[in-house]
Amino acid sequence: MHASFFSFANSERVSQAESVIEASGFPSHPKILFAINSHIDKGEPDFDQIEDLIKQDYSLFTRLLKIAESPRFAIRNGCTSFSELLETMGIDTIKRFITETALERTLRGHEYDFNRFWYHSLTISSLCHKLSKRYCPHLSNKAYTLGLFHDVGVIVLSKINPTYVEFVEKALVFDSNITAKEIALVETDHSAVGKVFSQEWALSPTVSEAIEFHHNPDYSIHKSEETKFLKGILQLAELLYSFMSSRDILSLAPDEASQSALSYIQSMFEIGNTELKELNKVVHEALSDIV
Repeated sequence: MHASFFSFANSERVSQAESVIEASGFPSHPKILFAINSHIDKGEPDFDQIEDLIKQDYSLFTRLLKIAESPRFAIRNGCTSFSELLETMGIDTIKRFITETALERTLRGHEYDFNRFWYHSLTISSLCHKLSKRYCPHLSNKAYTLGLFHDVGVIVLSKINPTYVEFVEKALVFDSNITAKEIALVETDHSAVGKVFSQEWALSPTVSEAIEFHHNPDYSIHKSEETKFLKGILQLAELLYSFMSSRDILSLAPDEASQSALSYIQSMFEIGNTELKELNKVVHEALSDIV
């Protein structure tokens, strides 16, 4: 395991993260989101019931209508009904945007710079979704959710400790040293806080585990192949996003930790250096999808 993770046991990180979440006052999984997702996840979802639930929250329904009119979907005359939304966006996309809207509502107002954080989260989630479509399509929805939630701990810690603002920029990129620095300040870190938050929101255990260790370059600590795939997609997305303006492929991984992670990711997904460089195009596609 990387040296940054030796100084504090994982159980202690998570235990302190639970205390941080409780002290923060952030609400747990929104009931309406849980109800909608429960219906969507059924083998044969009842779309009439899903429509009724969405329309109970008028601002959510209008948000979905606005998204359908964005350049991403380019509906000339707009949508006015749930059936049109369903035809235009598909149920999986509707589920993703409902989750996105619920998370934004929960976190907004508790920020160091929420717009900066939220743009980062939307970009990484879109990039995770696109990368997973290429390399592990069966995990594309989980990869999107992982990208959306992976840094929520940044907002929580910023609310609890104003001094934490100094760490934010390092926390929003793939920096394996940030964990030790965070622990020295608050006895936990944003990855552990994110794990606890994700559990409160009833996310998949593999997504929660990937969130907990998304700054750790070591893959041998994971027993689940799904966790490895998800963490690999997220770390690749972070590296590509951070260094997308560079023409030097080696600058994607400027230090030993990121080089270790990138080497494993390339091997896992069978990505050669030429293909890796071409993935910059995927980054620009992800940026264009931000609504």
